[in-house]
Amino acid sequence: MFKGRAAKPQPRADKLALDEELLRRLHQQCQGHIARVHEKLVEEEGVAVAYSTLTQRLRELGISDPPKVRCQHVPDEPGAEMQHDTSLYQVELAGRRTRLIASLIYLRYSKRRYLRFYRAFDRFRMKCFFHEALTFWNYAARQCIIDNTNLARLRGTGAKAIIHPEMEAFARQYGFAYRCHELKHSDRKAGEERSFWTVETNFLPGALSRTWRTSTAKPSTGPPRAWITSPRARRDSSRPRPSSTNALTCARCPPSCPLLIRSTAAAPMNMAS
Repeated sequence: MFKGRAAKPQPRADKLALDEELLRRLHQQCQGHIARVHEKLVEEEGVAVAYSTLTQRLRELGISDPPKVRCQHVPDEPGAEMQHDTSLYQVELAGRRTRLIASLIYLRYSKRRYLRFYRAFDRFRMKCFFHEALTFWNYAARQCIIDNTNLARLRGTGAKAIIHPEMEAFARQYGFAYRCHELKHSDRKAGEERSFWTVETNFLPGALSRTWRTSTAKPSTGPPRAWITSPRARRDSSRPRPSSTNALTCARCPPSCPLLIRSTAAAPMNMAS
């Protein structure tokens, strides 16, 4: 048995040394095509290197795969943000594998989720979903982070995205605004992505009824829907509240209600696509 700290592994004596400056120059000349870089190394530079060794060295130097760095840090502030996304699932209904689209909205600070399943999801259904979720909560956050979906986006991406006037007017009725995250930055709404993992592992298994027209909460003529809370949210909603804070006496109300925007749109005027 060894005593003390383990010995530091020593580099291989026969490890081939590849000049970093040479690799960067060839990678730029070959416009990122590693197979061509390998050919030039062998034929023109006389470096007998295996292709796998070359690709590994390029990754280690961050030439072929630049290291990922955090591009933004957004503080978790009460009432500041909610997130929305959809995910496709194959669920067994009436003994048949059925394609369903899960639409989920997530209050970031309060850790509250509202979920509903659809057979198809378009702009009209997106507005119906938001109307149902926000009127259930009676509150909305100031902004809703979404991906660059064409259901809400007219053109542009990320910070330069222009929201469709129809969806912009719809969101204004509830006091919030849509915001698109940057391309390939799905971690910007990590809470939403984590919520879908909860759906896959802690809700779908054994939760959906065998027929489409039966809700998980109560019989309904529409698609299955569910009200999901995290353990923290369940604890917060069960705690007694002072009688003076009437907004917090409702079990459906998130803990950050005082900083959320009260939903006053009982029946939106602009629901048609």
